[in-house]
Amino acid sequence: MTIDSIPGRDQIVEILKAEGAPPHIVLDIGGSADLNGDGLVRAFLDEHGELQIEDV
Repeated sequence: MTIDSIPGRDQIVEILKAEGAPPHIVLDIGGSADLNGDGLVRAFLDEHGELQIEDV
């Protein structure tokens, strides 16, 4: 996976707002770009509809 294949912020929000979408998605952002170094983050919309990303 390359950095170009990771969806952008607008694409992630669109995915999460789609009808029947799961409450969150897990993305592999690659390498050690997250807190524990495994590259996995959880993306979800908060109660205000804002995108939140946290380490998995």
